[in-house]
Amino acid sequence: MMHASAGRLPSRYAPREPVAVRKPSPVQRSAEVRDAPAAYVTIRQREVDHVFAGVDWLSAGLMHIQRGVKMLRYGDDTVEVAAGELVWVAPGTRVDIRNVPHEGEYRAEGLLIAAELLAETKPTGAAELARLRRIDAGEHPHLLEAYRRCIEALTGRFPPDVVRCRVRELVAWMAELRVEMTTPVNARLRVKRLVSSDPARGWKLRDVAKALAMSEDTLHRRLTRERTSFQKVLTEVRMDHAAALLWGTELPLGQIALDVGYTSASRFATRFHERFGLLPSRLRAMR
Repeated sequence: MMHASAGRLPSRYAPREPVAVRKPSPVQRSAEVRDAPAAYVTIRQREVDHVFAGVDWLSAGLMHIQRGVKMLRYGDDTVEVAAGELVWVAPGTRVDIRNVPHEGEYRAEGLLIAAELLAETKPTGAAELARLRRIDAGEHPHLLEAYRRCIEALTGRFPPDVVRCRVRELVAWMAELRVEMTTPVNARLRVKRLVSSDPARGWKLRDVAKALAMSEDTLHRRLTRERTSFQKVLTEVRMDHAAALLWGTELPLGQIALDVGYTSASRFATRFHERFGLLPSRLRAMR
């Protein structure tokens, strides 16, 4: 899974070696490249992810699964990407991800592509664009070749203009597949950043809307367009924070419940189970 200990991927322009990243705990992370057209990442792990962990793709991602299966949940849909397949995730998309090793190993590599570079290419036609798209590499040899040429340029420290040209070529092939390349006006991320500052606070929609300088109705409409709601975002933030505390501290479960805004330990446990599929005590025992 594309995680780094600081919660954000490094943004090196052309790393000599691939950026190997792994989550330190099952909490929400961001995938983003800054000050560069793209970054190359690799993921290797031997254990099955205990839970689906949320990832905010602030940059577009094109991942190539080499061994094992990557499971992605987007809204009400679940997509399984097997070895030999690629998956595209549009910028500004939140996806829950779980990696499943095959015979003791999960391995994948991929690219993060800067949103400003994507803006230079516009898909044609009127059909709906896909924010999440599984791709059979064998059916798109030119796309796969362009993808490999990008990796060669990034890991080989090619001149910046060459790197940018190769990434543009890959993006052009992706446009032919009718994938979404634009970043939405992301109300969910704005709400997330605000409530993350104090997960225990009794946040209300009206207070958040006022802090974001919009009406309650406007905020509600924008979140609905992004396939979420204020309560869902608040619960995501609280549960991801709780998972980090369970994984990385020795705080009692009752204290963790209070720290994420729940005075009832049983209600906290219920919400945690709904989010991750297991009880807080079980996740702590699995450390």
